[in-house]
Amino acid sequence: MKKFLTIALTIIMIAATQSCGMRQLSNFKECSFKLQKVTSVSWAGINFMTLGTDYKNLDAGTLLSCTQALLRKDFSLNVGLNLGATNPGSQPAQMVGFDYMLYYGGQMLGEGTSMNTSDIVVPANGGSTVIPISFKLDLADMAKVKKSGLGVEKIISFISDVAKVGKQDTDFAVKIRPHLRMGKKIVKGVYITIR
Repeated sequence: MKKFLTIALTIIMIAATQSCGMRQLSNFKECSFKLQKVTSVSWAGINFMTLGTDYKNLDAGTLLSCTQALLRKDFSLNVGLNLGATNPGSQPAQMVGFDYMLYYGGQMLGEGTSMNTSDIVVPANGGSTVIPISFKLDLADMAKVKKSGLGVEKIISFISDVAKVGKQDTDFAVKIRPHLRMGKKIVKGVYITIR
């Protein structure tokens, strides 16, 4: 009898933790997500978001950094984005972390995993939170004119659309896959597409 009771309690605990994880996933599916804004665009150690659009008055140090990056054939662009999440549901949505992929014009540009140190919680009843994400993109790879490359024209559109994120529609999309806690295990959910 004691053995049966222990097994029954174990089954109930497993079912409860899985139910909690499924409820968390369901709560996240109710949330609405929006790319709010680009927080940083940097290349060669220069944050172009703070530099502005007047490139005529670049200082010697900035020009030197650009020249060195070109000589190294370093075309790596670091982009930071704020992802807004709003939860219309009656229960908070919570995840441990997430995987993400950045798409532009239907083509995947980069991917990553969140590096947050605490759970991400989107409060219930219309509550919202901002989730920062960042990508490292290689413009040289993006510009290769081949079946999987975006081509030079798309690079120009990409740069133009970066400034439009959060203000008007763009060709950007992010797919996120929440990581949920089920008991002592971390389980990955399904991808959610955000435009």
